[in-house]
Amino acid sequence: MLYLASESPRRHELLKRLNVPFEVLSIQVDESFAKEPVEDIVLRLAALKARAGALSLVMNAGRYYILGADTLVYSQGKVLAKPIDKNDNLAMLKSLSDQTHEVYTGVSLIACDINNNQEISIIENYNKVVSTRVFFSKLTNKMMEDYWQTGEGKDKSGAYAIQGFGGAFVKRIEGSYSAVMGLPLFETSELLYQAGLISK
Repeated sequence: MLYLASESPRRHELLKRLNVPFEVLSIQVDESFAKEPVEDIVLRLAALKARAGALSLVMNAGRYYILGADTLVYSQGKVLAKPIDKNDNLAMLKSLSDQTHEVYTGVSLIACDINNNQEISIIENYNKVVSTRVFFSKLTNKMMEDYWQTGEGKDKSGAYAIQGFGGAFVKRIEGSYSAVMGLPLFETSELLYQAGLISK
């Protein structure tokens, strides 16, 4: 059985496109990070979410596959996490305006066995990091203020959502659109194939 360790509607929607049965797990993890390469951050947090998902299943013996993912925006040498307030939100959008940035998404798929003694054994671990370049248009103060009022970017890394109103800011991308949304479809399907969960 496959579980998605995320309540993100975007990831739920994307995973459904791979036509594999799954259930959603509600998990909470510490998403803070120190000064470390952004590739390491997203992969560590994706794996942390997958393992938290495994822990939430500990009362049920059996074999489970848990998928975790994490996405961060990287711009001008800085990792942009979720904005903490309006000023932070507007500052992030201003820093992205008329610039190119990278979006990194880490995906971690673990296979675990849980025995009747509630012990977890990680038997397989599949990981992938995907980087996508995003080219932003020049934003006016009114555009940024109006976007803030939509509420869309308040819980998004980099303070915008490419699949929503924020998509109007994006001139073009180089890489995976679904990865910018939060779950790279091609790479995730490859991990599921390696685990034997889907066939080709």
